[in-house]
Amino acid sequence: MKNNRYTINGLYLIVRRFYLDSFPNPISFDALDALNFEIKKINKKAKVDEINKVYFFDNPSPTVVDPSNPFSNASEQKSEEEYFEKAGDGAIRNLIQDIRALESWLWKAGYIDDKIATEKMLANKSIV
Repeated sequence: MKNNRYTINGLYLIVRRFYLDSFPNPISFDALDALNFEIKKINKKAKVDEINKVYFFDNPSPTVVDPSNPFSNASEQKSEEEYFEKAGDGAIRNLIQDIRALESWLWKAGYIDDKIATEKMLANKSIV
């Protein structure tokens, strides 16, 4: 793998959640859209964007951690935001390449057919 943040299962969850969100309808897969679908779960206003073939993280409203709330997952969200803020074009590009490669493998392995998640993908919450 080219990225140093996500495991194979982490990548699988990104792809799986993207396909399951449109299930049972077909979806045109785009790795950047899948990544942003995941990021929106952390912060609805944040996203990875590409301008002139350079990837960057746009986060107009960073998550604020409230240490007095023990039930908040804000620190986990903040950690993800900080990763993307520091990642830069190369790290984001590697992540997107890994997402694309895994999605291609999932087609060949029968997890996706005709732009729709198959029963195999529905049944498997992880691949390792």
